[in-house]
Amino acid sequence: MAEANAKSGGQAAYYPNVTLSASGAFESASISSLLNWSSRVWSVGAALAETIFDAGLRKATVEQFRANYDNTVAKYAKPF
Repeated sequence: MAEANAKSGGQAAYYPNVTLSASGAFESASISSLLNWSSRVWSVGAALAETIFDAGLRKATVEQFRANYDNTVAKYAKPF
């Protein structure tokens, strides 16, 4: 039952995806100064993604997982 509940997703499916990333590198016009301290380049950023229109796919997926969870609970509670 715990596994079925964890797979259900619930309300989390309706929230946007947030990604945090960072990168670093060296950049120089000449090879001789490529590894100098002043040639370092770095960036840090965040990205936010949200689906605007999915034709009801998200709602149907949540309902499917909830039905699977309800089925698992019913099987567990069923007397022998």
